[in-house]
Amino acid sequence: MLGECLVICPSFTAADRAALEAERYLHPHPRVQRKLEAVYLKSLELPHHLICRICQISKPTLVRYLRAFEQEGLDGLKATGLRRPPQRSAPARGEFGEILSPKSAAHLCAGPTGDRNAGPACGGG
Repeated sequence: MLGECLVICPSFTAADRAALEAERYLHPHPRVQRKLEAVYLKSLELPHHLICRICQISKPTLVRYLRAFEQEGLDGLKATGLRRPPQRSAPARGEFGEILSPKSAAHLCAGPTGDRNAGPACGGG
């Protein structure tokens, strides 16, 4: 157990322990729940091998969680590492699903008389 503290052994206050205990099941993301659970078990002074077995994580993963907590506190554990790309509107699609440029979409909407709302792609004739 002493060798484990040479790698990383953050100190936990009573407030840290209480926050970990309260938030480990309340966070909506399961990955964050696992991080909070692992660090909470470490705050109870369980050995690394037992925490890894309980949480089904590797020792390097546990050390990464403990370092994140040591450097950034609870906020460091709540980061998922997943980024969502910015939302974009879907491009216009033709009758057969091909992506249309604005020019070709306007051409499809023009009916035989040139009326922009009369074509089959725009619900007209």
